[in-house]
Amino acid sequence: MKYSIIVPVYNIEDYIDQCIESLVEQTWSDFEVILVNDGSKDNSKRKIEEWSTKDKRVNVVNKINGGLSSARNEGLKHATGDYVLYVDGDDWVAHDLLSNINNHINKVGTVDIICYSYIEYYNNQIQRKRSYQIDELVYTGPDFFRKSSFHVQAWNKVYKRNFLLSIGLEFIEGRLHEDISYTLPLCFCTDQITAIKQVGYYYRKNRENSIMSMVTERNVNDFSHALCFSYKFIQKHNRLTPELIQWITNGFFNGCFTHKTRYTILKRCHHLNGTINIMNDISRLYPNIVSGNNVKYFYLKLWYRHII
Repeated sequence: MKYSIIVPVYNIEDYIDQCIESLVEQTWSDFEVILVNDGSKDNSKRKIEEWSTKDKRVNVVNKINGGLSSARNEGLKHATGDYVLYVDGDDWVAHDLLSNINNHINKVGTVDIICYSYIEYYNNQIQRKRSYQIDELVYTGPDFFRKSSFHVQAWNKVYKRNFLLSIGLEFIEGRLHEDISYTLPLCFCTDQITAIKQVGYYYRKNRENSIMSMVTERNVNDFSHALCFSYKFIQKHNRLTPELIQWITNGFFNGCFTHKTRYTILKRCHHLNGTINIMNDISRLYPNIVSGNNVKYFYLKLWYRHII
């Protein structure tokens, strides 16, 4: 199997060497690294070009700045591997990631998506492992979502390239929380998804100036948009399930409700993204989601009535 590893690069000169080094030192050798320079203004461009001269498997694609989603979409256009991975340039991967993936494919056969555990890295003393907590079998997407501890990140999964091309789904450009509107639809559109228990990815949790380090109105708006997009996409493919409906509804209720978010922002964002139509649809098709006597449902009904 050949693997295409897509790495968006934007102003991460302090981290990119560690990322690329973890890739070129893989114990599995049949891969290509596609470094997408998204208009970096620091020394990132010089560093990745140096790597491309040292290792023929490393390729550089230069583009004007368009954001993470734009860089990932551009990278996929250049991919030639059987499977595709997304790695953020300020993170790194385990040296045996590709070998573990390939061994699992040999065991269960070719599948559309393979998920793997990851480490939330704060520093050398503080690290937390996150896994899918599911047997290493092949599942349909809805069953996998129901039985596993599903994680929405795009970077702890490997995707069959032909599957991605057949679905025709791209990362939504210009939005935060872009992984939700990518991984959820892909999960529910496949009948071949599996997971391995080995740690494959190290996610740098505490980097300064990260786009996910603060909550703004854009966060709220784009999170709501990602949930709405996922619902509509999966509904179009006739893959809605009660578990997904509950997850999306909880997302509307919990995901935007922080002490930093004003009521007017919540209302504006949910109206802008058409949450009212989706919640009306949900209340009609799944009335138990917005009904019941316990405290959680009581507050959910209040939110539904006043925000929407």
